[in-house]
Amino acid sequence: MADNDVTVKGWVLRETPSGMGVVFMVNDRWSPGEEVVLPKSQIAVVKGVMEDEVTMPRWLAEREGLA
Repeated sequence: MADNDVTVKGWVLRETPSGMGVVFMVNDRWSPGEEVVLPKSQIAVVKGVMEDEVTMPRWLAEREGLA
């Protein structure tokens, strides 16, 4: 992981119809149920049993309000 990457915990719910992105819901007790669409080309997903981890560039996390 590079210094300018951010890892966010939550759930990857599904792929977009085009297959170019994923719908991600952040595991954040302060903002319940907020979903964002993240481009598959910019993220790395580690699927977990209880939650997933998505690593993305800091600029993308800031743009989507995740950092």
